Amino acid sequence: MYELNILNFYLSWACNHKCIHCWVEGSPENVEHLEVDLCIDILEQALPLGLKSIKVTGGEPLLYMDTVEAIFDWCNNHNINVIMETNGSLLNEAFIRRYLKDKNVDLSISLNGYNCETHDQFVASKGSFNKVLANLAMLNAFNIKFQLITSIFKDNVLDIEKVVEICKDYNPIILKINPIVSIGRGNALMKEDRTLNYRDIKELVPVVDELSKKYTMKIFLHVPPSMRSFSSLKCFGVNVCSYLNMLSLLPDKSLALCGYGGVNEDTIWGNYTSDFNLKDFWDNNEGIRLLRSIDAIDGICDKCVHKKVCRGDCRAIAVSHFNKWDAPNPNCQNLYNNGCFPKSRLISG
Repeated sequence: MYELNILNFYLSWACNHKCIHCWVEGSPENVEHLEVDLCIDILEQALPLGLKSIKVTGGEPLLYMDTVEAIFDWCNNHNINVIMETNGSLLNEAFIRRYLKDKNVDLSISLNGYNCETHDQFVASKGSFNKVLANLAMLNAFNIKFQLITSIFKDNVLDIEKVVEICKDYNPIILKINPIVSIGRGNALMKEDRTLNYRDIKELVPVVDELSKKYTMKIFLHVPPSMRSFSSLKCFGVNVCSYLNMLSLLPDKSLALCGYGGVNEDTIWGNYTSDFNLKDFWDNNEGIRLLRSIDAIDGICDKCVHKKVCRGDCRAIAVSHFNKWDAPNPNCQNLYNNGCFPKSRLISG
């Protein structure tokens, strides 16, 4: 029996930004969104199935403040951990006081540049950089912990230290560096040869380690464990996608593993209806059962020492490249195909 431990609410693809990398292609033009009653119904049905944590994301979830507040209230009343991903520009003091201060919330905020020019150009929203920094300062004033996330590609990879310098002034618990992936708008960047390839990422690993030491900051480069240094593994452990215990609700009421369903309808498993039964869906849905039936991940992932924990890392990225759920991580596979996969991470014999 697989517990449903994690629910992801992609409230809308609407966003006050239009980031050049967005893998769900969020923008101000999108208006479809999840209603409060639907979200609460799913939460009520998920609770007896093992629910422990929910993530509220988008698009930009704070465009729908009433829905976010209702979800947070329900989770506070049922002792469920909340994760929220936001671009940080719409936070306000009233929300911070009521829903973040002294609450069980893991907050992640995007910062995609080191000044107005770089950040605002990345997110296609003038004035965003100053709004985000002002809100980070307000979070510091209320002693609220948060994670900062920055996305990198060939255009800005040389600016990493400048971003770190800005971030250190706001005391994030972690700075997470996400190489842009070839999903959604990131696919166009890949076609233009602007995303980082496996060689670029390999060269970046020691750079990030040195920055972490120099600034005495926890900096997590979000790549598969086989590509990370031993010092990073010691600090953060092996990053794991809990895809066997996770389900996502998308803005059009469809259900999928994650937000990748927003740009690839083939990965959607079903739809919420007025008579929807979550337990029956979770136990018997054909797509979910297929994912559970996978004994091993193909390619290099089956030869890797991290395979039992990592399980091929992000399934959305694998599906986007190879169109199958049991595909290997493309960066790891490229490393192996080109003779660059670290021997220390191969299963001996």
